[in-house]
Amino acid sequence: TRISASQLQPGDLVFWGGGGSEHVAIYMGGNQLVHAFGAQHGVAVTNLAGWWKTPSGYGRIG
Repeated sequence: TRISASQLQPGDLVFWGGGGSEHVAIYMGGNQLVHAFGAQHGVAVTNLAGWWKTPSGYGRIG
């Protein structure tokens, strides 16, 4: 289900990209995301406000 940024709750998904998603992260709450950059960089926790691109959308499963 699509949601707005103001509705984000822990466990929601954050998407970047155009027609298809280039990148997806899981919102942890407190403006923090957990996501993987691939085998070289592994899993990281990042501040959503400091991310390099504006998200293209937000979603909730369930």
